[in-house]
Amino acid sequence: MPASEVELTQLAIAVLADQHNPTILNPDFLKRNGIVDEAWELAEPPLCAFPVARVKFANSVSLTADPERVIVRQDVVGDPQNVVAPDIAVAYVRTLPHVAYEGVCINPSGCARQIPNGDIAGFVARDLLRDVTALAVDGIEPTAALRLDYQMGEYEVYLAVESERDPVSAEPVLVLDAHFHYDMTGGGDLVDRLCERIGRWHDNVRAYRDMAQRLLGQ
Repeated sequence: MPASEVELTQLAIAVLADQHNPTILNPDFLKRNGIVDEAWELAEPPLCAFPVARVKFANSVSLTADPERVIVRQDVVGDPQNVVAPDIAVAYVRTLPHVAYEGVCINPSGCARQIPNGDIAGFVARDLLRDVTALAVDGIEPTAALRLDYQMGEYEVYLAVESERDPVSAEPVLVLDAHFHYDMTGGGDLVDRLCERIGRWHDNVRAYRDMAQRLLGQ
């Protein structure tokens, strides 16, 4: 049984900052500055307070802010071309160019619904760790999660993998989360460099898919 393609299910852009003020994050601020569309409806009442603020829209886009970061998160359903989280992150940064930004993390998440041996629940423990029977307690073998870390020069990246139950179908799926971290500080062109890096999020998604497929043996 061949492994299925890794399905992108979420993309999060985390813009890192020093002493960011989360209390400015509210629906009026976002719409007034053109960061999000004025027609977007809220999924729940916003939380606009210190130290954490959160605005969640009905289209599965949310923004969360604290003194160290603002995170734009979007659930991906269907065509990844409909992803707008990076554009929102760029618009947020350009609206607040005087914040002391320190970097950006681009975090794709996804899942595989089919793997070669068909045993999704035991993939990490049996296929990657191999001798899981030696770790059994009273005959009960453990489940396991795995994290792979890479130092890539310009950036750091990790790929985490574990099996979970699909919240809708309750079928086992292999969940693969990646975290691409870029340090960026100083210089008059910091905002431009930050936005340019966010704008190349497609590169990170491609790298994520490549790492994930290698892990699955394809």
